[in-house]
Order: sequence, then structure tokens, then C-alpha cells
Amino acid sequence: MQTDYGSVFAQHFMQGINASAPMFLQFWYVWLILIVVGVVFLGIKIVKQVRLADSGIFDIDQMTGEDFEKRLKILFTNLGYKASLTSIGPGMPDYGADLIIEKDGVKTVVQAKRWRVYVGEDAVRQAYAAKNYYNCTEAMVVTNNNFSNMAWNLAKVNNVKLWNRPYLIRMLLEEKEKLQGHK
Repeated sequence: MQTDYGSVFAQHFMQGINASAPMFLQFWYVWLILIVVGVVFLGIKIVKQVRLADSGIFDIDQMTGEDFEKRLKILFTNLGYKASLTSIGPGMPDYGADLIIEKDGVKTVVQAKRWRVYVGEDAVRQAYAAKNYYNCTEAMVVTNNNFSNMAWNLAKVNNVKLWNRPYLIRMLLEEKEKLQGHK
């Protein structure tokens, strides 16, 4: 009969730990699991930060409102839309829309809000009103932040599309993938 020295060693090792080690070492496998889980969560957080940096959202957070509008024009163009800015100059009225985009025969007004706080329902009202002014079929508000609950509710009732920060990041990454695919 052969002796399995590996299992004999493991059995004596475990008995030695259980008998002489402090209590926290007796449950070494719990510590191992906690360390593995911690490393996994840290890895996920790092991957998310890299994706955010790749998206360009941090650059957008530092832009002026006018630069954000220009960046959205580039984004929509790269996503296959025909895009144009509505403003004819700084300080000139835009009647609630910063861009007009068109794709597959659907013409949409876009209200751009590069804000540090949540965007309220007033932006939804502006986009909805601009839809008729610019003779469009759809309306949209795009922000680098998020929307208040009232804005979400008003947008739903009035069929105004909302692009919040996570969705904008997704579209920025989609744009990047399309551009890399064309190289």
C-alpha cells in the first residue's frame, strides 16, 4: 500500500495550524477568499476607470458649453448622422436646441447640457418646444451629468430622449470603436 505523502502533510499541517496558531490564522481560507474578492473588485474598478478615460468624458467635463456642442456635432457625425449647430454666434438665441441631427429620414433637435449638477425638466421643455420650431420629428437632451426625476418623467410623457452620463460614455466608446475600425 502506498502512502499519499501530500495528504499526510496537509493533514498534519492543518492540525498544527489548528492547535498552535492564533484564531485568525485557523481560518486562513476565509482570509484567502476575502483577498481574492478584494482583488477582483479592485480590478473591476480599474477597468471602469480606464474605460472612462478612454471615452473622453473627463475632457468633456472640462469643456465650455459651446465646446461641448461642437464635440457632440463631431460625435453624431461619426455615428452616421448629418449634424449641424443651430447657433449663429455666441449669445444668440437657439430656441431650445443646440444641434439638429438627421439619420434615416428622422430629424431630431438636440439640447446640450454640459453641467456639473443634475439637469432639470426645463431642458426637456426647451427641447420639446424646439422640435416644432425647427420642424423636427424628435427631441433629445444630452448631458455629461444626469437628469432629475422630474426631467425623466416629463421626457417620458413628451417622448423626449435623454442621454445621461453613462449613455453618453457608451456612445463615445462606440464612436471610438467605429473610428478604430476605419483605420
